[in-house]
This record gives sequence, C-alpha cells and structure tokens, in this order.
Amino acid sequence: MISTFTSKDTSDVLVAYLMKTDEERAATALPLEELRAKMKSLRAGDRFITFKYQENPDILHASQMDMLCELLDFMWKVANKGRGHTLVDMRLTLTIKQLIEVRYYLYVYI
Repeated sequence: MISTFTSKDTSDVLVAYLMKTDEERAATALPLEELRAKMKSLRAGDRFITFKYQENPDILHASQMDMLCELLDFMWKVANKGRGHTLVDMRLTLTIKQLIEVRYYLYVYI
C-alpha cells in the first residue's frame, strides 16, 4: 500500500513510479523490467502467493458492491476535503463494531 510506503528515494525507478499521482501513473509505462528484477531479488515466487485481479469475483451481490463503493467514494471525498492536493491512496480501517454495522446495513437494507 502506498499509504504505508516510506521510501522517498525517487532515483529508484520503482519508488518514482509509486510516488506519481494517478494521472501521472496512467500516462507512464509500467516499469516491468524493474519489477521483474525486484521480484527475482526478493525471490518472491518462492515466498509469496501471487494474486490475480478479477473484475467480478462473484463474492458479493451487486447491491452490496454498490453500497461498499458508495462508502469508499464518500470516505475518499472526506479524506480529500480541504487538501491542496488529491491523495493517491487511502487506507480505510473499520473496527469490528463498524464492520458489523456495515454488514447489518448490507443485509437488512439492500
């Protein structure tokens, strides 16, 4: 997560890429060779599980996804309100009580 990213050494191609805004990243080629080299240097294939993004993993009902997206959009607006710049990342942590309330809302009201 970029929100926990601590390096500021933009001479490193990967760090520089991560520090870009969403718009800058969209207009920049992904540094694949550097990523592959980093993966090999960390022996990532041996130690980490590889995840594949799925647009629709069919875990939640569409109405539940809509509500969660609305929650994230709302929190994004709150997190960016009054800032001189737009955040490039956001971490949203819910307590167990908050998660239960969201879950309750998902199943009762949707």
